[in-house]
Amino acid sequence: MKIELVEILETDQIKIPEVKRTLRMTGTGHDGEIKELLNSARVWVEKTLDTTIGKKSWKVTSECEYDEYDLPRGPVLEITDEDTDDDDNNVYEYEAGFDDGVIPDDIKRLIILVCKRNYDIDDISEGLNKEIQRLIFTNSRKPLL
Repeated sequence: MKIELVEILETDQIKIPEVKRTLRMTGTGHDGEIKELLNSARVWVEKTLDTTIGKKSWKVTSECEYDEYDLPRGPVLEITDEDTDDDDNNVYEYEAGFDDGVIPDDIKRLIILVCKRNYDIDDISEGLNKEIQRLIFTNSRKPLL
């Protein structure tokens, strides 16, 4: 399976000040670093949950046939094209994300906690803390086996 990001249609609404409150930071000296932490945390959460945060357009090429709810990086808002390529692979183009681009509060919390965990790199113990594990478990689109 090949997954391609075609276009970012809307970005997520998590702002640097929200992350800074969790980190108990003031001032703007670390805003660049926090922005990088926020971006990497968002990507990690998207991959971990198989979920699109914000609103994006995706193209998936696969030998397998998919129903709308099975396509990666959901939730699927609209399938814009469904076809086969020259190698007889199924090709799906679709928009995914949450309605109105609003991120559910628990997923937003997960992203901020991952930012905090990565910022406090010296305090990281083995594994993920229980709250991060719980948020991953309750928001995963597919069962974790």
